[in-house]
Amino acid sequence: MVTQKRKLRLGTVIGTKMDKTVVVAVRWEQRDRIYKKNIRRITKFYVHDENNQCSLGDVVRIQETRALSRLKRWKLLEIVERREVADVKPADLNEGLFSEQAEGRAAQAQEGEDQEEDAIADMDEDEDAEGDEDPGEDEDPDEDGDQK
Repeated sequence: MVTQKRKLRLGTVIGTKMDKTVVVAVRWEQRDRIYKKNIRRITKFYVHDENNQCSLGDVVRIQETRALSRLKRWKLLEIVERREVADVKPADLNEGLFSEQAEGRAAQAQEGEDQEEDAIADMDEDEDAEGDEDPGEDEDPDEDGDQK
């Protein structure tokens, strides 16, 4: 009987929400046949983690194995490096972003109010300068409700 060597990969843990299963992203490069440019690829593997010892961001070594479930075909060999990933929820990011945007809008609104006050003051000055003219010239003859 011939023993085949099983495939080994090195990747980063990107998901730990399942019991005894982690999602590992393996990054690799493929050379384009026509343009000869390296293209970065990411492949996600579902990996069996018997003791739930992996955490988000860890660098792990995985090995190909028999089918353990519909998607799991790999098992965890070792954790090469433990890494800390910031534990920030999307809601926290949104609150910070919204508060920054609100501060920016408040500053813009204040600037807008100042500009409006300046424009009103300019209009008042213009009206005072034009006060010598006859005020009846600007009125429409149809304002009295007369129809033509």
